[in-house]
Amino acid sequence: MYCNYCGAQIPDGARFCNNCGAPLTGPADRGYNPSQANRNARPTINDRLLAPWEYVFFGVIFSLPVIGFILIVFYSFSERDNLKNFARAFICMLIIGLVFALLLLLTGYTDAFIDVIYRFLGLDELLSS
Repeated sequence: MYCNYCGAQIPDGARFCNNCGAPLTGPADRGYNPSQANRNARPTINDRLLAPWEYVFFGVIFSLPVIGFILIVFYSFSERDNLKNFARAFICMLIIGLVFALLLLLTGYTDAFIDVIYRFLGLDELLSS
């Protein structure tokens, strides 16, 4: 008899797998199903989430003008799924920001936008001089 979760061979009549501890409840547990065993396997390095400090680190690195763009393209095809998704999301946000800046330039609202930013930051005296 084989465990459906890890594929380990277990003695007949056992109620739990000796390898992974999964409960064995009925005749469906008599056969080994490799697709189900792979689905229940432990996460690999590709599935590991990025730590919060890694998001900050890669955000800062990706913001560097030339090196950051090269790393964004490199990590967009990385084996680590979460890093690949973060790099691709960074590209999307970069494109959205560039489109927004282009729209501001084309519509002539750049001066008004800069005025709003200065007022928000409390730098009104720079506007009057």
